Amino acid sequence: MDDGVSSAKEKERKKDEGAPSSIRDEVERMDLPAARAALSDAVQKLDQAVQLASPDCPTARSLRDRICELSGRICRLTSGPDPLCKDSSARCESAKTRVASECP
Repeated sequence: MDDGVSSAKEKERKKDEGAPSSIRDEVERMDLPAARAALSDAVQKLDQAVQLASPDCPTARSLRDRICELSGRICRLTSGPDPLCKDSSARCESAKTRVASECP
């Protein structure tokens, strides 16, 4: 039974989860070298998306989510306070900041 309220709550919950489950599943299967390479690629693509005369905000938001998912994966693979985890976490925070400033 869809009362509108529950479907709105479901949409909000999915929005809060970040990347779609297909991206999360793909990221969870990556080993450390693959995750690091994918992170670098996503950061480069985000740079391109926000440098356009008119930023590609849907793409930028998707890349932000991917960067943060990859960051989380790298941190899980390195198990704790590791330079790779710190670097990838900083990239996630930077992506969030850039997308927020370019795509209000």
